[in-house]
Amino acid sequence: MAASCAGVDPHHAARASFDDTTVALLSYNAGIQNNEVLKWGWAFKKAGKYQKLKADVENIFGNEKGIQILLISEICNMTQKLEHSSGDSHPNAKQIFETIIKDLDLTDLRVMSNEPYVALIDITCWRVKECELINIVDDQKDLVIQHLILEHVHTGASMRCFNAHMPTSIATHPRKQNAVRAMCNIATDVGGVLKPTASMPWILAGDINVTKATMMKWCAPFVDENVECISTSGWPQDEKAQKADFAISQGIALQQVISWV
Repeated sequence: MAASCAGVDPHHAARASFDDTTVALLSYNAGIQNNEVLKWGWAFKKAGKYQKLKADVENIFGNEKGIQILLISEICNMTQKLEHSSGDSHPNAKQIFETIIKDLDLTDLRVMSNEPYVALIDITCWRVKECELINIVDDQKDLVIQHLILEHVHTGASMRCFNAHMPTSIATHPRKQNAVRAMCNIATDVGGVLKPTASMPWILAGDINVTKATMMKWCAPFVDENVECISTSGWPQDEKAQKADFAISQGIALQQVISWV
């Protein structure tokens, strides 16, 4: 699978207990490195990867499945953000996606940027209550995840999203495990007692760079063993880069959808 669309996980779900609140979410690993943007500068719009990214965003939000939330990871290097060196010479991640949205006239989308992550939110469906970048492990300051709390516009139902990428360059196996457990703790800890759905449904998506079996082993103490909690891209995971094409969730009645980008 091409780098610009690796790690795509549709998470299309309905929760009857939330008055038929539906969340249609997709995660996407953009695979954009700093040097690719720095090379082109503001002419990045002419680059092949920008055009591919733009086409995929159009395809995602123009599809009949009605995606409402797009969680994008690896917009730039995790250890050196574009926003720290942006200015007149080149765009940062937020500016890249604001340009794409403007070009496509997708006026209902809001760009939530925490490099190296971006979330595109359909504001006709969801309000952004919180959006932050969290350093998720103690021994590596550059290993960060995007954390969002969203509120459904029509029903008031809340949902927690983790947009996480664990690059092997800085995320050792123990760090990946600690990061996953830290996110699960945030999602499920209620006064020191672990509850799978805690105060709201949650989803952990992105690219953790581990297998489903490993992920389930780490998440087992935090999820209801009797409820389906993994959604996948629906495509074979033959390549090493495809092994993390899945997401973990709780409090969501999953409806599997095959990825189309």
